[in-house]
Amino acid sequence: MSSKVKCPICGKYYKEINNSHLKSHRLTVSKYDELYSKYPRMSTKQRKKKTRYRNLTPEMSEKLRKSHTLKGYKEKYGEELGGQKYGEMKINCSLSKTLNNFIKIYGENEGRQKHKQFVSQQSTKMRLNNFIKIYGKSEGKRKHEQFIKRNKESNTLKYYKEKHGEKEGIKKWEQKNIKNSLSSMKLLPADRRNYDLYKIAVARITRKTIRENNIPNIDLIEQGKYSLDHKYSQLEGFKNNIAPYIIGSLYNLEVISHKENCSKQEDCSITIIELLESLKLL
Repeated sequence: MSSKVKCPICGKYYKEINNSHLKSHRLTVSKYDELYSKYPRMSTKQRKKKTRYRNLTPEMSEKLRKSHTLKGYKEKYGEELGGQKYGEMKINCSLSKTLNNFIKIYGENEGRQKHKQFVSQQSTKMRLNNFIKIYGKSEGKRKHEQFIKRNKESNTLKYYKEKHGEKEGIKKWEQKNIKNSLSSMKLLPADRRNYDLYKIAVARITRKTIRENNIPNIDLIEQGKYSLDHKYSQLEGFKNNIAPYIIGSLYNLEVISHKENCSKQEDCSITIIELLESLKLL
């Protein structure tokens, strides 16, 4: 009995090739069935599972509905043990969504990327549901799309410069990025203020480096789709007591896509040895 089917378009395996996946290929179910009639959209195991659910009696449906509730656990295991097992189940569910669990399953790099995608999807789903709840289905979807578009535009350097002026816009944009970074850093509260000051020092040196040197593709940053990246991250520089002038130096700067920069976050694309060698400090 097959547990997964292969998507003939992307080559990945799924329990079911549903509407959600087909949207990523800009296809509807009917169009997929027309183009790929030889490829099943559902695994044998998934089909049997859905058939079983469709044929459930009202009593069994009610039993399944309560199976993951506190009331269901207490009915099955008793008052005290049921409460304990329900608490353990909720903790395990919470832990399964943590970054550490994603890393444990998928490895360091892929785990971080998949966890970030999961958090983003959950956040987007919650926002969309709220818009639909307030405005209705069609109007809610339209307003949600507008919200996403405005949110993306409002995070660009171009937007900040237009709103606050050249000098003040750059300053506020850097402060915003520092604040966002601090919220996700694994630093002790006592270190956060020092890290804030460290990033300000790095930013000052970085601006000077940009003014005095011709950095390839630096103009692309204005479009909002590209970012200036520190190859050896500022966080690692702070943790390892690397001087700000090294982190903000020409050899540690490059322009990469905003998407790539978001995935990279505080990871390093070079080692400190490579950076110091490029600066001829070793």
